[in-house]
Order: sequence, then C-alpha cells, then structure tokens
Amino acid sequence: MKSAEITQEKFVELIKNDHKKIMLEEYMSSSSLVYKMSNDEILVNHKGVCRICKNTADLENWLAELLKNEFSNEILYQKNPYGKTFPDHSYILIKDLLQKLAIDAEDLTSDLLIRIDDAINEMSEPESFRNEYFLHLISVVGEASNNDFNTVWNMELSSSDFNTWYPNLQYKNHRINYVVYLYEDMFLENKQFMKTPLWESYKTIEGIIKINLD
Repeated sequence: MKSAEITQEKFVELIKNDHKKIMLEEYMSSSSLVYKMSNDEILVNHKGVCRICKNTADLENWLAELLKNEFSNEILYQKNPYGKTFPDHSYILIKDLLQKLAIDAEDLTSDLLIRIDDAINEMSEPESFRNEYFLHLISVVGEASNNDFNTVWNMELSSSDFNTWYPNLQYKNHRINYVVYLYEDMFLENKQFMKTPLWESYKTIEGIIKINLD
C-alpha cells in the first residue's frame, strides 16, 4: 500500500462506504478529520487536503510537513528537538543545566529545585534564561516527580500542529499535563510573588496526585 493524495469527493466516498472505520481522536482537531479504515489504511482530511496514509507514522510525518509553515501557538513549538524521544535525553539536559548554573548535586530532590530557582533569580535576566532553558527545566521537575511520586514520562503529540511533542507525566492511568503548569508559573504569574516556579510546579504535581489520583 502506498500513501497518496485523494480528492475530497473520494475521501467522503471511502468514509461513507466503510462501516467499520474508527475515528482516531488523538489526531482529530478543528482542522483535521482522521479515520482508521477496516483495511488498516488511514484517511485524513486537513483543511480540504486529503490523503490515504499507510500507518500512523506516515500520517504524523505528512501532517508535520504540511503544517511546518503554518503558525503554531504551542508552548513547546520548535523547543523540543528530541520529539518523542525526549525522555532519553532528560538526564543529559539536567546535567547541562546544573553545569550552567554551577550547582553540584548528586540527587534530584525538591531542595535542588529551590536551589535552581534561587540561582536563576540571581541572574540579571532570569526570565530570559528560563525561556532559553525551558526544556531543561521541564526535565528537572519531571525527573524529580518521577523519583518522588512514581510518575513516568508520557509523550503527547500536539493535535493542532502535529509537530510538537509534549513531555507530560503519567501517574497510574492518569496523564498530568504539567508543562502547562510550569509555563504558567514561570511566565504568566506575578513575578513579584512567583520566584520559585520549579518548586511550585513540583508541589502542584504532588497535590494533583494526593488529592485527585490516590
């Protein structure tokens, strides 16, 4: 089976005639309709551009290529070069961060998060540093959570640009979209009161687990 573009008319015809098709909700958005057909082919209609894809990897690659020149408002747009393999690089990013801040630490603890926050706050432009090293900071909060709360990484592909991978956390069967919390704590809260965004995000994760998930 080869991937190929099809007309909108053909897309509608195939959808109507396949009564065993399955909607792939993880790829659906206001701009995209995606179905897995009974013969395992995947049909996608993105803003009127239709295609038959041979598998989900082919679908993701096509959508990423199609959308690369479109505007994306994703928080991590073009900030995660590792994509789905981010968890394999998290400890390398943490090591790089600690070296940059001249912090010597062997264990990932909540106290280390406070030390990192303090070191960044002493800089002349802490917000600029946090923006540049946002992926590193995601790594250190996530791995601290994994150590203390038994969470694991859960990679999620954006359903709006099909290009940006989010390193969320998972506790048991529940996903924690903590990257959004971390971003809000760093860049959207009142700077006078929000001097410890890493610590605050860590405590938010702890609260979600203890109050809602345990």
